[in-house]
Amino acid sequence: MEKPQTAKVLVVDDMEMILFVIKDQLSRFGLQVDTASSGGEAIEKVKQNDYNLVFMDNLMPEMDGIEAAGEIRKFKKELPIIALTSNVDSEAEEKFLAAGFNGFLSKPVVKQKLEETLKKWLA
Repeated sequence: MEKPQTAKVLVVDDMEMILFVIKDQLSRFGLQVDTASSGGEAIEKVKQNDYNLVFMDNLMPEMDGIEAAGEIRKFKKELPIIALTSNVDSEAEEKFLAAGFNGFLSKPVVKQKLEETLKKWLA
């Protein structure tokens, strides 16, 4: 898959192992990857950096991904934000789209689904 070498991605999750695994997967596509372990940290990083895509866990302590995505939307309306979730019921996509996400990936992340998401949002 061809991706611009300058594409920069932020992965937000409160679980260190998930951050490690997803960062490793994204790095294999030649992307620059930053991580954040909370919604508040994600907001600050988005303010300070020019990301092409954000992957955000929806369930985190203090500030969840839905609240963080809403805050990011106030100053970065066009930034694609993809929810990372283990909640994959039939209403999940509708819920995430209504909350300001552009889509979602279920955890554990499947390489093929990750690649499809990257092709769609970093094309």
